[in-house]
Amino acid sequence: LFLGLFFNIKIHQWESYWYASALEGLSEAADIHRLFGVDINAQLDYNIYQPNHPLLHFIVYGIYKVTAAIGMEVRTLDIVQFLNIVFAMFFLGMTYTFFIKVSSSKIFSSLLVLFISTTDLFWYYAMSGEVYLLPNTFLVLCFYLLMQLEQQVGHQNTRRILILLAISFSLAVCFHLISFVFIAIILYAFYLLKKQSDTFLMREALSILFVIGFLFASIFYGIFFVLFINVDSIQTYFDSIFVLHKVLGWEFTYQDSTFFEFLGHVGAKLHSLLHSLIRSNSFLIKLYKLIILGTLSYSLISLNKKKQKNVFQKITFAWFIVMAFVLVFVITAPSNDYWMFLLWPMSLLIFNLFEKKIMLKPLIVIICILITFQAYVNFTYD
Repeated sequence: LFLGLFFNIKIHQWESYWYASALEGLSEAADIHRLFGVDINAQLDYNIYQPNHPLLHFIVYGIYKVTAAIGMEVRTLDIVQFLNIVFAMFFLGMTYTFFIKVSSSKIFSSLLVLFISTTDLFWYYAMSGEVYLLPNTFLVLCFYLLMQLEQQVGHQNTRRILILLAISFSLAVCFHLISFVFIAIILYAFYLLKKQSDTFLMREALSILFVIGFLFASIFYGIFFVLFINVDSIQTYFDSIFVLHKVLGWEFTYQDSTFFEFLGHVGAKLHSLLHSLIRSNSFLIKLYKLIILGTLSYSLISLNKKKQKNVFQKITFAWFIVMAFVLVFVITAPSNDYWMFLLWPMSLLIFNLFEKKIMLKPLIVIICILITFQAYVNFTYD
């Protein structure tokens, strides 16, 4: 909270200014599209609705209008920054609470929270005018509810947990569309729970998820879309949702690329992932990134070889693999933004190696040194 209020971001990404100017009525998104040579729809209006993250737009627009009505002059970027600061505290609080239950170690949980909070991506998005921390907070809540569901299978609380899970997942998707990828993790968790216990009602779980998800999608990606955007065809609908890919030309055509071009693309994505933890490219930082990459690789291999994996480990492994696949091979945007969706499962995999050994003082000292180094570089860079 202290860092967010007194050391907040002063220079934002261009998208933040784009959305903020549209929300405050200073520009029209369609005009900005035309600057890039993309004329999707003359009626495309982001002053109220934005197809990729509609819920954030509605919340910020509502607060902006209410504060203006009572005579307060508050900029939309300041509103988003404050929301991110608040959600960042919830994000870290849930992380700590969850791992206290999983590991029963305050040291382990505290180090995990420090590691996540001092990464470049979390540091930046906890204080910027971007959207990515908000959906991730609800995805972490989804993960927590899945673990609660495992403990409550067959009990009366099961239905309540399923409803909360469906609402949390739907809110994440309404904050950012890419969160929909997490549906694969939820379905995999349902499969594991059904396999583990016959008392788990798969049909009821799927019905609750579908009904609540469909309700949220109908409102934010259906009714509001038709109300605020002049949709003349299905193609216009999808063009509006994926407008940034058209504006910036974020495409990588695998069928026309050579094997080495493909390897170069994957390598660039891997570098982007490591760059999301810590900025700059000095020798020490490259060494640090090599340590993180080696630890992550060893964690993936060791967990994959482990014969007896609990539900928590299986879901963590699946979350990392599915999201990494989507970010590398499906979303080809040359940006660090989306790696925020991989930060939590990656941190879980890394610290999974140290959970049983975390009480060893030399290891604690080494981890604290690495976290301090990461924090110092990211803080001085920003």
